[in-house]
Amino acid sequence: MSSLSSPRSRALAAALATAVALLVAPAAAQTNIALDNLTTTTEKSKLTIKHVDFIGTNITAEEATKLLTNATREEAAAILAKLEAKQIVIPEATVGPSDNSGAIKLHNLTATDVRKGVVARLSLDSFDGDGRDKTGGPVTLKGGSVAIDKLEAGQLLAALNRGGPLEGLLKASRVTFNAIDITAPDKDTPSDAPGGNLVRMKLSSFSAEQTYEGETPARTILSANGFSLQMPKASKAGASLAAKATSVSRPICVLPASTTRAASLQSR
Repeated sequence: MSSLSSPRSRALAAALATAVALLVAPAAAQTNIALDNLTTTTEKSKLTIKHVDFIGTNITAEEATKLLTNATREEAAAILAKLEAKQIVIPEATVGPSDNSGAIKLHNLTATDVRKGVVARLSLDSFDGDGRDKTGGPVTLKGGSVAIDKLEAGQLLAALNRGGPLEGLLKASRVTFNAIDITAPDKDTPSDAPGGNLVRMKLSSFSAEQTYEGETPARTILSANGFSLQMPKASKAGASLAAKATSVSRPICVLPASTTRAASLQSR
């Protein structure tokens, strides 16, 4: 019997083969994917992604395309269940009504350390958009950085693809928003009133922290800093302030940037 066919040699060869497989397989499974000009349109909404990079991922380009475009809920769940990626980077995405009456642009959306549908951190440099309310009045929205930790991505992806609200609560351990600025018409004030009819809301920062017992939220802590609300001069609130000789050029409700309002809810 040759030495190569001895039990000891066969065991050594098997061990070496296993070690090589373990070293090579992950490298072969990881790849980089770059996709351009992805669009998803439903009856009410439209999502456009100019470019996206999947870095160190284990899915195919076809699966990545389907996930961000026309995947059904079941198909998306199946892809997310196996998806791993070091990063998914979208420099710019636009979501809004399919009739192009308004849109929100997302700048530098990055998902880091994605494993089986859970994102260690989802971050956004900034966002801005405009549109119309039910009366046709102008609405604007802009904000600074956003970060979401330990996010279960299925709900958010489904909402983006259909351009609608989240179904149920977003499951994440922490969410933060910075520098939010919103303007919208006061429905009780005419658009041609002196000074216009726009309400302006600003928020320096907002955060929410959540802990779970299994799948059930157990404790939530909410914090808001630097909130202000400015009403139109011709509105009832503005007129009331003017009657009290209060300057209506200043926000009527202000929480200083150093002030935090926190709420803690606990269920057992």
